[in-house]
Amino acid sequence: MYKISIIVPVYNQEDTLKRAFDSIKNQSFGFENLEVIFVDDASTDNSADIIKGFSDNYKNVKSIHLSENSGFAGKPRNVGIENATAPYLMFLDPDDAFLEDACKTLYDNITENDSDIASGNYNIHRDNKIVRNDWSILKLNDGESRQAKNINEYFNFILATPSVWSKIFKREFVLKEKLEFLVGVPAQDLVFVSEALLKANGIKFINKPVVEYMPQATSVTSTRSKKVLLGFIESYTELFNIVNAFNKNYAWISYRNLFFWMKQFCLSDLSIKDKIDLLYVANPLFEEFIATDKLKIPEFLDEFLDAIAKKDFLEASMISEKLDIYYDENILLERIKDKKIFLLFYGLDIEIGGLAKATFNRANLLKKHGYDVTLLNLNESINCRYITKYFHENGYLDESINIINIVEYYGQKNNINEIQKLPLPNSSEKKDKTRIAEHYDTNGKLCKREYEFDDYCCEETSESTDYYTKDGFKYLTIQNQYTLIDRASNFKIEFKDIFEFHKYFITEILLKCENKPFLINENSGKIPNFNDVSPKLAHKIASIHTNPYKKEYHYGSPLRDNFTILKNSKDLEYVVVLTEKLKGDLIKEFNFKNIKAIPNILNMTASKNTEKENNKISIFARLSHEKNISDAIKAFKIVADNKKDAKLEIFGRAVIEDELVEEKRLKNLVKELNLEDSVIFKGHTYEAFDEMSTSLATLFVSDYEGLGMVVLESMVNQTPVISYDINYGPSDFIKDGENGFLVKQYDVNTLAEKILYLLNNPDKAVEMGKRAKRDVLEKIDDETLFLKWQDVLRQVYINSQAKNDLINKAILQELIDAERVKIKLYKENHRLYNDNKFLKRQINSKKGIKGIIKKFRF
Repeated sequence: MYKISIIVPVYNQEDTLKRAFDSIKNQSFGFENLEVIFVDDASTDNSADIIKGFSDNYKNVKSIHLSENSGFAGKPRNVGIENATAPYLMFLDPDDAFLEDACKTLYDNITENDSDIASGNYNIHRDNKIVRNDWSILKLNDGESRQAKNINEYFNFILATPSVWSKIFKREFVLKEKLEFLVGVPAQDLVFVSEALLKANGIKFINKPVVEYMPQATSVTSTRSKKVLLGFIESYTELFNIVNAFNKNYAWISYRNLFFWMKQFCLSDLSIKDKIDLLYVANPLFEEFIATDKLKIPEFLDEFLDAIAKKDFLEASMISEKLDIYYDENILLERIKDKKIFLLFYGLDIEIGGLAKATFNRANLLKKHGYDVTLLNLNESINCRYITKYFHENGYLDESINIINIVEYYGQKNNINEIQKLPLPNSSEKKDKTRIAEHYDTNGKLCKREYEFDDYCCEETSESTDYYTKDGFKYLTIQNQYTLIDRASNFKIEFKDIFEFHKYFITEILLKCENKPFLINENSGKIPNFNDVSPKLAHKIASIHTNPYKKEYHYGSPLRDNFTILKNSKDLEYVVVLTEKLKGDLIKEFNFKNIKAIPNILNMTASKNTEKENNKISIFARLSHEKNISDAIKAFKIVADNKKDAKLEIFGRAVIEDELVEEKRLKNLVKELNLEDSVIFKGHTYEAFDEMSTSLATLFVSDYEGLGMVVLESMVNQTPVISYDINYGPSDFIKDGENGFLVKQYDVNTLAEKILYLLNNPDKAVEMGKRAKRDVLEKIDDETLFLKWQDVLRQVYINSQAKNDLINKAILQELIDAERVKIKLYKENHRLYNDNKFLKRQINSKKGIKGIIKKFRF
């Protein structure tokens, strides 16, 4: 007599049947102890012949052939049960396989305490990997088991994945309780297993895999046809009736399956008409789902469920068209990557600063991952083509990333003749290559400057600045206002100020995009300003690189006058800051919901030169007043008095007027303190990393910063930073006394003390520098920061989809009247549901749900 009957439903599985059968034959339990029943559901391939061959060659194998296809595995399994003779039943799908000791493991566990059901776990083959099914809900470690007299003793059994093919059932129990699979619908195994668990006396689960589960792309659970989705609702409704009759407190385990159903519903390609049909049928279950407090419902489903609660199935169907992005990451990323990303900034100079580096690094990383990135630059009177060429050739910016400059753009747009190009620069050249002519009046006073750039010309006088194409057409004049002339139409546009001009340019660029792009503002000051750019044209994201507060530079202080990026904060779809602390303060200040802290992306290519100059301390900063370099100079007076060979090298540009004024002030301070031999102004450097790496330490003494990119760059180059402990930034990365020093702000004496300590202990500086690099790289890596930025884009897109109606209203209007017909369908289904009738007895009846739907179909 056989000990176990194994039932295998078959439909068009000619390629996998041998593997499944071999896994049964090779059982350590002994093939002779097994009865194998193949039930063919009218296959159209060679499956029927294959299983007939099995039965012809093995006396313990039966092959049964149904005359017509039943649609799903329920009927073949029922037929298998009817023909089984062994005291225990197991099931196997023909595209899966038993592990070698599956039968022995399950048989030993079910017979040990004469249980009605025993279950093992299973392995899942996915993406060329094998992973164990997650059974954390059962709280069983590998190999552990749990026994219960019934489901009331351990309810979580019924919450585990049903997987009928990883279980063994006492045949006497199945026949006594008249357990059978639903016919003609999916999820019949869910109903069968759940009902069996509710009625069983003796249940045992062991966390040991017994099956190799091979998910199929064409399986029922991945098919999103109307028939399949309708079948799921029928099965779920049947399960509700069974569970509700057993214990009303357990009813929620049936309609929790709507989570899976909603995913399939939203990912389907069904028409709105078909979706409305399905929601009418599903509504009774949704009423229970919405009313329960047993389930944690994701926020993104709120709008969808609200429409169902109102029985507005048209609206719910429309909303479902937008929810696929929540369920399929590939769909979401595909749609995001179909949008352009514009990074809006102002400063553009070959003497690149920290903000430009941060912008370029982010652009490069997004481009590397397949995003379409363009930089929009609002500088006037710069040789943009030359500078862009330099950035590309020297590795600052990916060669496929374009920079569109506002003045160059309109010069190119109005240039109808071939542009007379200047010679392209050599990568070794370091300055902006322009041709300049100066004109003087009869008194020798400069009265006009003429600039020739690669794509346009500029003429400056005391009264105005005029821009010309290379063939002499004046297309832009800046006087008391901005006047732009379109050459083709001779249309003149006048802007009252620079902000109107910038808005016009940005809007023109955005309007060329087929899909609504992302616009990220990289400057926080008055220029550039995208506050007045319509949020209908772009997803507006504020990237804040600085501390927005006035002195004392923390929450509670007023915002700085030139900090305009948050002026129209309601138009912003997301805000990105550099530190968690600033994030918290801005949430308090503006009640932001969509805000994330992401440090700047670094160029991780550190200098290979790590040989320290033991008397060299450095500063890397623009010669700007807020960088507070005067404190470093004052501290170095104390240092130089104690260590004569110490030197402070100051690397940073002085280009614009404010910087030139500050440079003069600082040099006067150096002279006043007699530090000309100790403090050296080195100007802008193109080898900043080499200079950092050879320094014993760098100083960071700004009044305020967003984070301070030079802090991170110095640490990556194994050079410790002695920093003022200013609000936002340094303390996120510097561990005082371990990988650098934090000094109370404006405490010049302590600053000098820490400098002297490292100068007198260079080995300690080297040790701290090595730790600094390790600590930074533990917190910052390209992939982590990229994923954070990608998550910002994801959230912006998701949030915008929740507000937009993707369906053509005109097409849907004709459905509104037809909805009235569905009320009859809804009422009839609601009656069946409330009557607590087992649908498995009606599924093949004209009075069943399918018949009702057919009757009221559009």
